[in-house]
Amino acid sequence: MEENKEEVSPAIVTQTTITVESKKEEKFLTRLDSVLRQTIAPLFWIYAFVKLFVFDLDNYLVQRVSPGFYWVIQFKFVILLSLITIFWLLTKNQKVIGWFLYIIFYPFILVFWKIPRFLWRRNSAILTTALLNAVLSFFQSFKFNFITATISLLCVVVAFVSSNKYLLIITTILLPIILIILVARRFTSVFRPSALYKIHLKVVSYLSSYGQKSYI
Repeated sequence: MEENKEEVSPAIVTQTTITVESKKEEKFLTRLDSVLRQTIAPLFWIYAFVKLFVFDLDNYLVQRVSPGFYWVIQFKFVILLSLITIFWLLTKNQKVIGWFLYIIFYPFILVFWKIPRFLWRRNSAILTTALLNAVLSFFQSFKFNFITATISLLCVVVAFVSSNKYLLIITTILLPIILIILVARRFTSVFRPSALYKIHLKVVSYLSSYGQKSYI
């Protein structure tokens, strides 16, 4: 009986060690996959936004860093498809589809899942109220925010790209003016009722008037 125990014990220990190591490896790969997705998705959307609305980021980086790699810009679509094909060959279909959907719908995932989940874990009514008020205030003054953000981006692009003296002077004047306007607007907003409080007053007023009409 003792000889059998001595023969079985090493096998059990070896099998247990292999199982633990495989679980650790699987956990590491899952964590790595999550980190890569959460890094690539926001970078992709930042790149897309800059590429579409600000300036040609690809040409700018290649010209500044290494003009000899301009062919990469010319064939970037083919290179991207090749990388996706290699990645697809090395992984399962479900993982590729999951990555694709996660990157495409990342803004919705961020707004409707990550931020609410963060607030839920924090379990802070003050933080939730502050975030809701910030979002409501942003959309209430969307026109002002859009105009100032567009002018600021144009000024930054001109400052980096242009060498025209007059354009640089205009940019140098506009940016401090925008900053002063933003600071003044933020300062005055401290003394005004918050957007969430205004909505609360409207809801309470509506319910009160509706209750009086129903009672009458």
